[in-house]
Amino acid sequence: MMFVNRWAVVVKPAEEFADWANSLAEDEETEEAPEEEEPEVSGLSEVPVEGEEAEGGGKIEESAAVEFDLGEARKNWSVYLIPDLDEYSHAEKFVKMHCGEIFEYELSSWDEHEENWPADRSYEAFKKWFDFEIHDMVVDLCEIEIDREEV
Repeated sequence: MMFVNRWAVVVKPAEEFADWANSLAEDEETEEAPEEEEPEVSGLSEVPVEGEEAEGGGKIEESAAVEFDLGEARKNWSVYLIPDLDEYSHAEKFVKMHCGEIFEYELSSWDEHEENWPADRSYEAFKKWFDFEIHDMVVDLCEIEIDREEV
């Protein structure tokens, strides 16, 4: 077991993020073209439709946009490592300086289209969209080297 010379910032989506993510799903549903009547083709009567049981069991599900479940998302937080600082207030300042970067990474994890992102990604907006905690003790329980990869 080894101490890591970093502090950790744990970031969890808040209600504002969930509302935004779900508004994207609603937009996708309203943008879909209306279904046209398909001509009747022989042999297709045996193909299950939405809500009917498929061959081998299970139901055919609608392929709609995925809804953002805040409860589930808050079980799987993002952890950002920051420098080993002397005081909690310094860590808060570091988060404030890098909140735009964190904000954009979190947004991109749900929607890669920047035009859908909120224009205001200030620290004040960050605090509305995310809950975060700062921890000053990071311990590595593994003996395996840490792999680092650019994101």
